Order: sequence, then structure tokens, then C-alpha cells
Amino acid sequence: MSLTQDIDDTYVKYCLLGHNTKELCSHYTHKSRAVLKRYISLKEDLSPELYPLLNSRKQLTQSFAQAICKTIKNPLQQVSVYHSIDGKNTSEKIKNLSSYTNCLICCANSSYHEHMDCCGQCICTRCFKQCLIQSVTGLTMMSLTCPFCRSDIPTRMICDFTRSHRIKINNHTNYYSLEPWRNTPHWLFSVCSDESRIHPYQMNYYLRNLHDLYAKYTKFISDDPECIENNHIGYCHLCIQSEYQTIDNFKRLLRTKPLKRSNLERINLAKVQKDCANDEQLKSEIFQCQRCSEADTCVKRCPHCGTKSVRPDGCNYVQCVCGNHWCFVCNMRLPDSHEGHNVHYWVGLGSSAYDDRCRISEDHHGIDYVIDGCSCEYCSTRDGAPICASLDCNRPVPKKSYTSPHGRTFQWGIYCEQHC
Repeated sequence: MSLTQDIDDTYVKYCLLGHNTKELCSHYTHKSRAVLKRYISLKEDLSPELYPLLNSRKQLTQSFAQAICKTIKNPLQQVSVYHSIDGKNTSEKIKNLSSYTNCLICCANSSYHEHMDCCGQCICTRCFKQCLIQSVTGLTMMSLTCPFCRSDIPTRMICDFTRSHRIKINNHTNYYSLEPWRNTPHWLFSVCSDESRIHPYQMNYYLRNLHDLYAKYTKFISDDPECIENNHIGYCHLCIQSEYQTIDNFKRLLRTKPLKRSNLERINLAKVQKDCANDEQLKSEIFQCQRCSEADTCVKRCPHCGTKSVRPDGCNYVQCVCGNHWCFVCNMRLPDSHEGHNVHYWVGLGSSAYDDRCRISEDHHGIDYVIDGCSCEYCSTRDGAPICASLDCNRPVPKKSYTSPHGRTFQWGIYCEQHC
């Protein structure tokens, strides 16, 4: 009988006896308890790819197999390590195992690592968890990518890591991972070892909440794949406010209790154009979904052609159907340039086109880049004057020069004499 067959027969008896090694050792086998524990460890912890090699001592000895099971828990990493140190004697192999427990990100030693199929590198479970948390709970949501080669991490791996596969037994839903080594209490303790105020059962909730949020994000970008290139993705500020009062309270509940799916469904994701707000200007308040923005709709008209418009996705830099641009805050005409789209709205640190402020409304001392005399096909019929901003008035604004407190001279206002 080969060694693996002997281990298999012993393990079957061990399972049938309800994992009772004492009874197994006393009545059903002549092996010592130490040998039984070694057999059980090899059967449960050794990679299925390495397990048949136990039949040949030249390929894999029991002592090295037991050492690799104790030091490295991920079967994929076990295979990678075995091939990298193949050719050395057993004692040298065992000595070299400790060098593979060091995480390349945090430099901490751990027996639990995530193996990246894209590039073959490994990252400890704590660092992988932090990457997942950052991609889901940051100001802007991002796809979870490999920290080494930046390839997208497959959804299957995220489901296994968060143990989000579901099965119903007696009307009770059980969550598990398809990789058995993640279903042990030791793995869960390794994930939450850097969390001083979180218990393992809470970490179970936390991982499933993170999975549900990431699934919500992947569905959002799958409906519009091109939006991720030109937009920042984040939680709608008003949806978070209505369900959890503050974003900090929302993040705290993520860590301490399972969130109801009905509550998560009511939290919409919103997008912000990258041209409107760079990374230094991003704030949670500017993310507003279509449902919340429609609840407080404001209508103004284009100063070029008179077309009525609502604020598009919270951005106050309006591109009208006539092809011209104007400011939704001050109703002034703006150029189609970086100065019109961004500089006109910069009135201080953190300000952008998503704030209901501009250099005209704040009487800012800088150049406002407002177009005084427009030569488009609509304004040229009025000698460059804008149309009256009143919704039901089609009169042009007469030339009426005045000077602002900061010395800025305007040729026209935004209303005609009848509505001044």
C-alpha cells in the first residue's frame, strides 16, 4: 500500500469516528497519536498538487511536507515555493521556508498569503483586506487590482476571500469559501489580527458587507463600462445621509453588524467627471445620484439660445444643445476651455465646478473668464448681447456697462431692463 493510500484510509476512519483521534488510536489502528496527527495535517493542509508526491521520498519527504503545511497555508503558494526550492536537500528546504512568509507589502511574517495568479506574487491576508477596504470605502470607489502588476483581480477570488458563497441548509443560510483553508478559525484570526477592536464573528460580517458593496460597484460599472475612464465613482452623499446620517457612521456599521440588503439597495452610486474635479478638489458632498438631484431640480435658460436647462449631474458648467457653454450659478457665458470649466469656479482650496459658487457669485478678485461679447450664431443676432435670464422673456440684454467692486467691467448683465 502506498503512503497516500494509507493516509486516505486513516483519514476516512478519522472522519467516520467524528474526528476522535483517541478512539481511532485505541481501537482502529496501531499507529501512534503523533503519526495520526501528521497524517491528518498532510491530508487537510497539503496542496492536492503536492499530495501524490509523498509516494516518492526523492520528490517529497514527510518532514518537508509537514513543515510546508505548518509554515504556508495557501495551497497555491505551497506549489510555487516547492518548485522554487526544488533540488536542495530536505534540511536546506526547511530552512528556506521562513523567507517565504515575509509579505512584500508590509514586510510582516504571516502563514496566510494571497497568491496573485496574474503575476505569481503573494501578499498577506491583512494587506489584501486593506486593499479591498480602500477600494470599497474610500472617497472614490475603484476596481480591486493586483498591487504588483495592477491587473484586475477576478470576482471569484474576492468571493473566496470574503467567504461569500452561500448554501441553504434547513432554511438557514451558511457562508463559506470554496478554498477549505479559509474556512478555519485560524484564517479568520489572521485577517483580524491587525484590528484591535474587532472580534472574529464581526469580521465575518465585515467581509460579507465589503463583498456586497464591491458587487454593487461592479454592477454599476458593468452597466456603463466607459464611465470609469472619465469619471470618479463614489457613494451618493444624500443617500448616505438619509440611511446612515454620516459617512463615518456608515463605515462604523460596516465593521460591527451585517447590513441589510434593502438598505444597501437604497444607497446609489454617483459619478463625477474628472475634468470637473481633480483629486485635490474631491469632496463627498459633490457625489449626487440622479434620483437625489431630480428631487431638487432647478431650471435656468441658456444665455446664448434661450433653451431651458436643469443642472446636469451637479456640475455647474453647462454645455447647451446649441454647442455653447455657460455657468449655471451666475448665468454668464463661458468659453469652451480649461479656464471656463475649472478656473471660473476656483474660489479657494477644494472648490470646483460641483460647488454652487463661482468667481462672479463670490466676487472673487481673480479673472472670471466670462465672455462679454459672444460671436456665436445666436448672440450675433443681438450684437453679442446675451438673452434675458428670465425663463419667459426673450428680450436681449441691452449694453449697460458697470464696474464691480474689484474693478471688473461688464458690458452686459443677465436680465433685460424689464426684469432688472
